Amino acid sequence: MQRWFWIIGWFPTTLAVLGNALVVWLVTTRRRLRSTANRFIVSLAVADFCIGFFLFPALFICERRRVFCTVHHERVTSTSLSFLGHASAANLCVMTADRYMAITLPLKYITYITPERSIRIITAAWAFPAVVWIFVHGFNPSIWCFSHRGRTCSKHPN
Repeated sequence: MQRWFWIIGWFPTTLAVLGNALVVWLVTTRRRLRSTANRFIVSLAVADFCIGFFLFPALFICERRRVFCTVHHERVTSTSLSFLGHASAANLCVMTADRYMAITLPLKYITYITPERSIRIITAAWAFPAVVWIFVHGFNPSIWCFSHRGRTCSKHPN
């Protein structure tokens, strides 16, 4: 790929990693920011941090350095990024629903969204994409190849 692609591509990647790391660091180190609503923000920041940390660097390593760049690696990377993308979308949906409830039902929100319930909701926001990922990609032949050394992906059973 062209040089300008890499120069322009590293800018949003660096912003995503540093910005989301800053959000996680601020919320975890500042007592005043440790609220139930901010737990949803931290969960989304962790998902977005992972996407920024793995997406473009994996592409860079594969394209520019030719290190660990096999068909298997590319398939595993793409399926892992698929999970992270779905986890980010699920966390965004959960955070949007949380903010909607906080705005439309402010008095009920305090009693309904407890710290324990927010942890359960965030866990579900990560578990649902994981279950979907395992269901869709867990039976993928490219993942199956890693458990059978000495065979190639073209020899997997149908």
